[in-house]
Amino acid sequence: LVKVFETTDPRMRHTLEAWNEAMPDSVYANSAIAKMLSKSGWSMRGEEFVRRTWPEALRRGKALHGRAMDHAWQAFEAAPDYVPASDSVLSLSLNARPPHSLDQILDRAMTANPNRETLMRAMAGALPNWGGDPDFAIQICETHASKVSDVGDYSVETCLIDGVFFANLRGPIRKWAEGKLLDTTSPALESARRKAELIICSRNPTACGP
Repeated sequence: LVKVFETTDPRMRHTLEAWNEAMPDSVYANSAIAKMLSKSGWSMRGEEFVRRTWPEALRRGKALHGRAMDHAWQAFEAAPDYVPASDSVLSLSLNARPPHSLDQILDRAMTANPNRETLMRAMAGALPNWGGDPDFAIQICETHASKVSDVGDYSVETCLIDGVFFANLRGPIRKWAEGKLLDTTSPALESARRKAELIICSRNPTACGP
């Protein structure tokens, strides 16, 4: 449902701003406007690396993401178990500095509501091109995989394979995950398998048939 707020439509912006003005402490209003501002920020900035992005677009995108983080953090502080709030904070950390470190935020979110989606959102902290480290993926899977309550048999290895494909991590960790994916039948990795198949098709279109 919250996907509807991920828009740059000015009519939705006016609606959300009015909602937030009327209910400034609402977890739902703050989460909704954070989603809208996040989408607006990426639309303004684009998703290219800094060196390939117009400086003014960077500035404006960062400003919008800063505002989005303010709203997302207010919602998260009030309701750390509300997944759209925690997911916004974790996702926005790519382009807006949160008040606390990612691992501290994730600890709090996974204590309040341990779920796969939140754990995957935190994989942003493993992206080297955005200042992250692939070792962070290993760290959070070792710490939190066993807590995940909405997916059965979610081991550290399953979490790490899942995270590599969710965040599109590259390098040695990607080769490891691709090899391990061939050896597992875990239903939790269906999304990873689909992404792996698309990668194979992009590398070798003839392998995918007509």
